[in-house]
Amino acid sequence: MDHIVTTLAPIFILIALGATLSKTRFLSTEVVDGLTRLAYWVGLPCVLFYKVASAHYDCSTAAKVYGVFFIGFVASMFIAYLVTRGWHMPSQIAGTFIHGSFHGNLSFIGFAVILFHLAHSGLSQERIAPLEGLAAITMVLGIITHNAIAVTVLLISQHHFGFRSLQPIGKGLITNPLIVASLLGLLYSAIFSSIPPILTVSLKAIGQLALPAALLGIGATLIQSKITANLTRAITASVIKVAIAPLCGAMVIPIFGLQKDHAMIAMVLLACPTAVAAFVVSSRLGGKPELTTAIIVISTLLSLLSLSTVLAIYAG
Repeated sequence: MDHIVTTLAPIFILIALGATLSKTRFLSTEVVDGLTRLAYWVGLPCVLFYKVASAHYDCSTAAKVYGVFFIGFVASMFIAYLVTRGWHMPSQIAGTFIHGSFHGNLSFIGFAVILFHLAHSGLSQERIAPLEGLAAITMVLGIITHNAIAVTVLLISQHHFGFRSLQPIGKGLITNPLIVASLLGLLYSAIFSSIPPILTVSLKAIGQLALPAALLGIGATLIQSKITANLTRAITASVIKVAIAPLCGAMVIPIFGLQKDHAMIAMVLLACPTAVAAFVVSSRLGGKPELTTAIIVISTLLSLLSLSTVLAIYAG
């Protein structure tokens, strides 16, 4: 129990601090936007490049971890679709509901939970490094999958899917700094056997600002959000996201034969709340931003329970 508190408390304290600083206007909207951009475009890419470039991991294990994650998130998406059919939701609302039920905050919360857990796990650095690299690879594959399917679901819900509709998907993936940094890390590890000490220290120093800045930004963003959507829909989508998705993933872990620490990576990523970025995607692609906002806020609150449960089972 102490380990779970040590892992999750700093994350949610930083989120609460960001909300408090924003509510008291200590952090202006411009500063919050700057923190988020700094984490997204500079800090986290440095973390991912270093973790991927310096790690040595088994590709077959990475495929299994991603397989559990993929099945869990696809199952949750299918369940969300069945709910929209059962409740006879209009197509635009249905697309937003499904999108909010699977688009997880993998980078700023999921990856942070994994790194915090490993830092306090008592494992040796030789054991931690490949797990961090494995988490980074799985996270990036998840980001690619989430973004591609998110755009597809929202466009199909408006019957606008076609060749031109594929352009936002391609552009979003090509310009995503997290994906680019991870690919560069893979390329570096294939060419070089180690990272020079100067570069290592620099990347670590820059990377240390990423997660605190991101979590402060999330808290500030959430406190500024107003929940005006149908709460029943928002709560249902949130439960699918943080509870049903990891439950579906847990059901297939024995099939893949994952070790406990490998399974933990997939399960934490599945138990994450809906990403703040989902609001941007929904707004730009004609979804219902107010519903997305409600799902983000509610799922973030519920994720404290879901992430605690996952860590108690797979990281105890």
